[in-house]
Amino acid sequence: YEPASPNVVAAAGLLAAVRELTADEIGHRLEHEKKLTEYLVHSMKNIHGIKLYLPPEKSHVGIIAFNLAGYKASDIGMILDEDYNIAVRTGYHCAPLVHEYLDDREYLGVVRASISMFTGFDDADALVRALGEI
Repeated sequence: YEPASPNVVAAAGLLAAVRELTADEIGHRLEHEKKLTEYLVHSMKNIHGIKLYLPPEKSHVGIIAFNLAGYKASDIGMILDEDYNIAVRTGYHCAPLVHEYLDDREYLGVVRASISMFTGFDDADALVRALGEI
């Protein structure tokens, strides 16, 4: 009694990715993402008006949720996209109840920046510069 079709394409993509990576490569990429996450969080803490929504440091890797005082999350996403060519996701992220806990109603959700193996420190610096200018 599935409500929709299984996501076969995503499962096949995950299988292909796992086949391409060795355990050492996965560990190396995870370490890169952890270092970049820490760097970005540290840099973002210096931005006036930023509000970060962070999990415990030991379990934090790859995603940074935030808001900027005076802006709706969707406005920040649009400005980053149109003026800085930076892609983020905004809103409630398919988890509306957690936003009651985050108490982010005035922002209409959060802005989410995601880090991957393709993200570099120059990308992190570009996001921080853009948010500082905004």
